[in-house]
Amino acid sequence: MAIVNSYALPYVTALAKAEVVVRPVVRRLGLKLRDRVLLIFTNYGTNWPNAQYLSELDEEVQELSRALQYVHLLAEEVTQLHFARETVELGVRYSRERGAYGTIGVRDAAKLAAFYRSKAIAIANGLNEEANKAIRKVIANGLKNGSNEKQITRNLQLAFNRLGITGQTKYNIATIARTQTQLAFSAGKFSIEQRPEVASALWGYTYYTVGDDKVRPEHELIDGVSLPKHYAFWKTNYPPNGWNCRCQVIAEFTEQPIKRAPKDYTGPDEGFDYNPGIVFSGA
Repeated sequence: MAIVNSYALPYVTALAKAEVVVRPVVRRLGLKLRDRVLLIFTNYGTNWPNAQYLSELDEEVQELSRALQYVHLLAEEVTQLHFARETVELGVRYSRERGAYGTIGVRDAAKLAAFYRSKAIAIANGLNEEANKAIRKVIANGLKNGSNEKQITRNLQLAFNRLGITGQTKYNIATIARTQTQLAFSAGKFSIEQRPEVASALWGYTYYTVGDDKVRPEHELIDGVSLPKHYAFWKTNYPPNGWNCRCQVIAEFTEQPIKRAPKDYTGPDEGFDYNPGIVFSGA
């Protein structure tokens, strides 16, 4: 298994930094959702409405949207620095523009805000759907077992803890935060790679895993795959390639020996067979 190379390390480090920003925001969203559920249960009891909470969670949704925008822009900065080190031409351009770097046009800022607002709403909707399923199950079991309101309330709290929505268990919050961070990071990275001055100098990409014992076997299969930029492989295998994926695709500016995916590689996990940057560019 390959150890992360020196080119990939800045990306892996920045991704970890970005996740530290996103994770507490997702946790606050989950806690607010739990509090709304318990309040509604107090008012409605077992006559549970088909509840949607986005209006009550708008502040948290906005906060998550801003956090994902930060991740996107952080990826752009790390990528541009990487390219500046790789080629003299890009390095000179970066030096000239660095004083103004970090400022984006009104149109780009609006696109960024709209895209990640929709992503934040989707995350909140996903949490809401999980919560409603768990709530209905708890209430149905409570009625079947003759539980009183206090017992059902306690079981609702326990259900949220088991889901990981409140952060009492790490799995769900960590998974959501890491995956959404990687999606935003990859979109920001890819947006810089498609700039004409970069794309014209770009040969292709090499796929790297983090290189530790947590790498899943199917991702280890494509560690070191190196292909030109126009290959269809990058339309479906630009990380993340699954929940909790930490892999990176590193740009190559000099021609590399072509290394294809092995025949027993079956592709990304279900629902991850797309390039986040292409999705963002089409927003």
